[in-house]
Parts: sequence; structure tokens; C-alpha cells
Amino acid sequence: MGHHYLPQHYLRGFAIDRSIWVHDLMHTRSYRTQVKSVANETAMYTVDLEAYLANEVESPAQPAIEKLRELTVLSGGEREALARYVIAMWKRVPSGRMRVAATIPEVADSVNAEIQRGLEDAATEDPSLSDIAESRRREVNALIAKYKQDPPDHFWHYTVGTQATPRMVHGLLEMQWAILVSEREHFITSDNPVFFFAAEGIGSPQSELSVPLSSRVALWAARSRAPKPYFLPVERSVVLEINRRTARNTNRFLYTKQESPWALRFGAKKHALSRLW
Repeated sequence: MGHHYLPQHYLRGFAIDRSIWVHDLMHTRSYRTQVKSVANETAMYTVDLEAYLANEVESPAQPAIEKLRELTVLSGGEREALARYVIAMWKRVPSGRMRVAATIPEVADSVNAEIQRGLEDAATEDPSLSDIAESRRREVNALIAKYKQDPPDHFWHYTVGTQATPRMVHGLLEMQWAILVSEREHFITSDNPVFFFAAEGIGSPQSELSVPLSSRVALWAARSRAPKPYFLPVERSVVLEINRRTARNTNRFLYTKQESPWALRFGAKKHALSRLW
């Protein structure tokens, strides 16, 4: 079995007896299976990164998630553990890998240009180095082209780890949190469940973040909003908006607690999104 990019503990919040409905948008099929069989890829992380995620991110946050699923207020330490978990989830999923890969060509071109200038300067200062400089230029061009064509995962793994996380965690902790509670309608989740408006991130006054934590509860965080009750009962319209965000974010898979014949159509639609309140 591969590495889970969505923790099994997280997915069990959308399951019945550890069985969950999977909706594959790529192959347009829906099926029921065990939580342990979904949201994983072979050799997705290094051994060290898998251990870090399991021991430093998932384990500390699981009690916080359970408390919110049971509608119990978090302590300060539990809130911080959940913030680290949410940001890591945004980074660790396949969509996170694609975001990092998309930045590599621009960075590679910038690095290549700097190296080429250095080689040109060296050959100008010492013409006897011209042949060596030309050989190195070809080698660098080939290496950069390879990185652009097939970006190695270690760049992505770096962003998942602790080095690139504290600023975003701090930004989320500064936001006002409310736990949206639905008694009738179900929240759904996906292979990319953490949503915020990409143009604003989580640091601007207009920022807003949401992530379903179970079929019954979802975390909503925002800035410059009127205070909300910590546990906020919501109607169908709010659940639908959170589900639209989840569907809009989906890379390939949606997950639901119950059989949902509408899920494939819902996931394929390019939903217009609205802000809450």
C-alpha cells in the first residue's frame, strides 16, 4: 500500500464502518471501498517525510479533530496542532505537488541565466577557458531542461516539511475560526480539501479558508468578519457553498459518506463561488 496523502483518520470522518464512497472524476465512476484503500500513492514521500507527517503533524492533531467532531472547544495547543495539520494537508496532496512543479520552469530559467552569465564572464576574462565554458553551458542547459521536463519531488517535499510551513500556520492562527455544524446535509471532501481564494492567500483582510473535517462539521476561518459562535449551526445553503469549494478544488477524487448519484456531475461542474456572510 502507498503513502496516504489524506490521513485515514481524516477520511474516517466521511465513512461508515471505515467504508467510504469514492467518485472518480477522471474515469466517471463511483464505488464504495475501504478507507485504507483510497487517497494514497506508491512512494509518494521519503521515509523521513512520511515519519514527520505521521508523528509531527497527524498524531498531534487527531485529538483536536476528534474534539471538534464531538463539538468540544479546543485548547490553544490543540488549535495550533490543527493549524499545522491543515496547512500540511494543503501542501501534501497531489495538487500541492502540481503547484510546486508549475513554479520550477521559471525558477530553473532564472538559475540557468545566472549560471550562463557567470560562464560567459569567466570565458571573457580568460579566453583559454572558452572551450570548457562552452561545454559547461551545454551541460547546464541539458540539466535545466531535464528539471523542467520532469521536476524531482524533493522540491515539493521541502515545501511539505517544517521549513516552509510556519508563516502559513501563523496566518491561519491569526484568523477567526468557527466550526460549521450541519445536522441534516452532509459535507463532502476531496483529494484537495483545503480551500482559500488563491488570489488572496490567507494573509489579506479579505482572506477566507474552509476545510471539511467530517460529514457533519467543517472549519471556516476568516479575517475582518463579525464574530461568530464557536460552533455555528448552518443551513443547507452554507453546506452547499462549502461543498462547491471542495468540488472546485478537486483534482480527481471526491469522497462522500453515502451513495451520491449526483456527485460526479457536481464534481465536474465549474461552480461559481461565493463568500460566506
